[in-house]
Amino acid sequence: MRLRSAIWMAATVVTCVLAAPRASDAGDDDAADFTKCTDTIRRSADPVERFNAVRRLGTLTDDRVSERLARLVRADADPGLRLEAAHALATVPNGKADRVVLELVAGGGPREIREALAVVLRDRGVPVKSLVAELDTDDREPLARCRLTDALAAYPDVMAAAHLERLARLWNGPTRDAALRALERQPRGSLLLADLVSDLLATSADLDTIVEALDVAERHGDDRVATQAERIRALGLAEADAALEVAVAHIAERRLLKSGGAPAKPARVRDRVDHVHVAHQGRDLQRVWDNVRADLMRARLKFEDVRVGCELYLEPSATRPSRDENRLPFTRDLAKVDKFFGDIIYQTKRGTGVGMTEALESAFDLPSWRWDAERVVVLYADASPRGLARAVIPASIHRIMDGTALSVFFFARNADDVPGPVREVAKSGGVDVTVIPPAGAGGSTADGGTADSGAKADEVDPLDRRGKPPPGTGPGKKDGKR
Repeated sequence: MRLRSAIWMAATVVTCVLAAPRASDAGDDDAADFTKCTDTIRRSADPVERFNAVRRLGTLTDDRVSERLARLVRADADPGLRLEAAHALATVPNGKADRVVLELVAGGGPREIREALAVVLRDRGVPVKSLVAELDTDDREPLARCRLTDALAAYPDVMAAAHLERLARLWNGPTRDAALRALERQPRGSLLLADLVSDLLATSADLDTIVEALDVAERHGDDRVATQAERIRALGLAEADAALEVAVAHIAERRLLKSGGAPAKPARVRDRVDHVHVAHQGRDLQRVWDNVRADLMRARLKFEDVRVGCELYLEPSATRPSRDENRLPFTRDLAKVDKFFGDIIYQTKRGTGVGMTEALESAFDLPSWRWDAERVVVLYADASPRGLARAVIPASIHRIMDGTALSVFFFARNADDVPGPVREVAKSGGVDVTVIPPAGAGGSTADGGTADSGAKADEVDPLDRRGKPPPGTGPGKKDGKR
């Protein structure tokens, strides 16, 4: 009897061992599932099937999963699927996904996706010190540094808030602006903003620094802002004076509400607009310069707080300077615009779609956009660009997800000269192409209308030519340490 029991127990153990799945079998199953999921995502026209396949990918151990999800986040034509792929990266059970998500955050994308990826970093357990190590180096590309800085807002601990305050004090330009805005969203950051704003207003004479600090003061400043009023007015900067008036009114309103009172009428909020001009660094650059200056001056008649920026593109080459050398960060200061264009070395070759597409994507992905402002990307094209079709999806995605409008101009004698790829990009932004003719020539829009541009390129108004976006939705030329 005992022998029979022993034999039965031994047989049971052997059966269990034989029946247990081997690691290689599990790997084979994951590889098969990976192939099935990727085929479904690529071929299916059913959004539900595609979404389910993305969710399934997030559970697989296959080494290819992270990169495949990253490609979907960057390039899929469906905004919802991009967002789902970002969320799926949180559950990928291998360490390679951490590096992939970090690079996605640094690489940009629509605001909702960037914020989702920041949460994924936090949920995957990537520590604050690792994120700071990625951004806090002099050789980190400025836009990537800004995006990584912005991602710190997803971390609720004191360490993240302390690093954001340090970045706002240490860096100038876009990194400082990104740190200020991230502090506003970070759960503990608002406790640090009043001191930070007060210090910036007490030490800076730069128009952009002062107005950015006063913008934050509208929401988080205290009575110390009023003590800097005399100093700020002495600078003679009209835009800073207007921002100061509104910030002081909001601070007084908060104080009144806190004491149980009620203001006679709410403090007003200033109208804001951000424009980024994208153009080739070539023979038409003087006309672009004139148009950017005119845009800044003209927009001031319609908005209280106007910022312009520029993304210039070159032919790809081994000697091409870094993208930062061809970028004017957002500014309200006309002198900075003139210095930027005055320092640029013109290129004699005509532009192509390769550089244009890269610059256009970079403009849409700027982390310095203000989400309480009207936002417009202004594209100037001057050639029949190869590869510009690649920009159709980003233009459409950002218009849908971010509400960033697009305005498209083409340097030509008439609308018949506008290439098809330029028309397609304009169509993806919901607008027509406006032709900027040579001096003295009549102009027209690509749909047959007349562009009232006369003899000057700067008479074309991006504010009036752009499409309506869907509802709801630093000082100096370089970003550097102080």
